[in-house]
Amino acid sequence: MAGFIVSLSAIQANPQARPGWVVGILVASYLAVTIALKLFDTKLAMKRLNSSGAASGWGRVLSTMISIIAQLWIIMGPVAVLMLGFAHWVWIDLNLRSLPLIGEIATLVPFIAALIIFWTMDYPCHIASRQLAASSDIMMGRLPKRIWTFRQYLIFNIRTHLLFLAVPIGLMILLSDCISLYLSPAVKGFFFGEYLVMGLSIAIVPLVFILAPVLIVRIWQTRPIKTGPLKDDLDAMSKKFSLRFRQLRLWCSGGVVANAAMLGFVGKFRYILLSDAMIDNMEPDQVKAVFAHEAGHIVHHHIPAMVLFLISSMLLATAAVGFIDMVIPLDDWSQAGAVTTLLIAFFAGFFGWMSRRFERQADVLAAWASGPEPAENENPDRISPEGAEMFATALENIAMLNNMSLHKHNWRHGAIAWRVQYIRSLAQRGGSRREINQLVKRIMLCLLASLTAGIAMTLILEFVL
Repeated sequence: MAGFIVSLSAIQANPQARPGWVVGILVASYLAVTIALKLFDTKLAMKRLNSSGAASGWGRVLSTMISIIAQLWIIMGPVAVLMLGFAHWVWIDLNLRSLPLIGEIATLVPFIAALIIFWTMDYPCHIASRQLAASSDIMMGRLPKRIWTFRQYLIFNIRTHLLFLAVPIGLMILLSDCISLYLSPAVKGFFFGEYLVMGLSIAIVPLVFILAPVLIVRIWQTRPIKTGPLKDDLDAMSKKFSLRFRQLRLWCSGGVVANAAMLGFVGKFRYILLSDAMIDNMEPDQVKAVFAHEAGHIVHHHIPAMVLFLISSMLLATAAVGFIDMVIPLDDWSQAGAVTTLLIAFFAGFFGWMSRRFERQADVLAAWASGPEPAENENPDRISPEGAEMFATALENIAMLNNMSLHKHNWRHGAIAWRVQYIRSLAQRGGSRREINQLVKRIMLCLLASLTAGIAMTLILEFVL
């Protein structure tokens, strides 16, 4: 997502004009550095896998640093390529500005090519890690984990990570381009024309956000879950939470991925996905615990909160740069760079922390739902040891099925061990849902305050100063 936002933000600035051969060298250099960084990253990862993860402290630090540098390069490298000539070549020299969506797709070609290179060179790590896990499974008497072919691995990543964002974002851009290129000139001069164009332009974003899940469940290769005891239990749990969604679907990964997902803002266009590997290899009660976790994201309105964060961050960053520009005049390149830097700072400084607390709130709800009904004299929100253990075991099994270390840090979700430790300690000390619910309530208030501040700053810039 960061790569799309950064690249699409960069093309709004005024790019430099360069000869075609210079543009070619820029793109080739970007991809060459991508290959070199990923080659080094893959070499270190394979060395760590071959030594069964027994790398030295400095080895782990070096591997982590190279991995972070490679990912940052893939995201930020296209900005330099675009600003130093590629965007001008696409928009002006090839004159693609007059074609809806085509110009934006063309400007993203280096970034998309880098992603394909990244996944291609990462495939040996997938093979090595799954083979290592398979040998361990055989020794432990478990069913060995399946391994993708290269084609399956590449297609899954393209579907799950690229098209998941590219399709809804592309649809927004296509509709916006059609309005500006065709509708706006047609209604120019009519007294209602400006308001019509403005209204439709604003309506595009929520409309696509609402309808996108209908496309994504097809992009991700899903199908409805068959009727049976498990589906009946999940439907009963949905009624307990007053949970509205369009359909419960099986996420087909070829038996490789054990995961679940929730897609959609509005009940009629919301889907809950449970992967094939999870349903095939986990106990029904554990699957229900994972389902309850996904339900927690809906019940507690986490996705709207994340959209609120994105909107308020963009408003605050743009307005802040606008105020700076009034004191220190900035050119288009500097303004785009300043806005991008502020957005990165907002995401790095707060989004991950916020997302991990949302994840914890969903974990607590799942542990609460997985336990027995409380007695009459008990706190109805208390987390029982049975419920905590059921959900903790489900999380640990997901990590095992995905061949993922319990201690591997995840920016958005946190390490499995961190999550499991909190759930178990909460049950041991007789804790309840109230603790995390109050923290998230304060986060929501901060988001609303940020949105209010962003709108106020934008209005001051537009109408006062």
